[in-house]
Amino acid sequence: MLIGTALLACILSVPLIGGRLPRLGPLEFRHAWLPVAALLAQVMIISVLPGGGGGLSEGIHLATYAALGVFLVLNRHVPGLVPGRLRPAQA
Repeated sequence: MLIGTALLACILSVPLIGGRLPRLGPLEFRHAWLPVAALLAQVMIISVLPGGGGGLSEGIHLATYAALGVFLVLNRHVPGLVPGRLRPAQA
């Protein structure tokens, strides 16, 4: 439920900042599998195997946040992906 609400908020935020949803289609993300893998790992740790694995679960959970950070760094060229950077810098 929380993920669905967050997805809806993301979709609604596009027109709120003056963007258009069809312009999101041609965006090319580098290593787009990283956030998907991080989300799947978190779902497994939190919902499917809660409390299992001891310290390993905590380490994997922290690694998912690191993976999302790497994704943001690799895709910092995408306007609006990194907070505070809504438009590309003009020379």
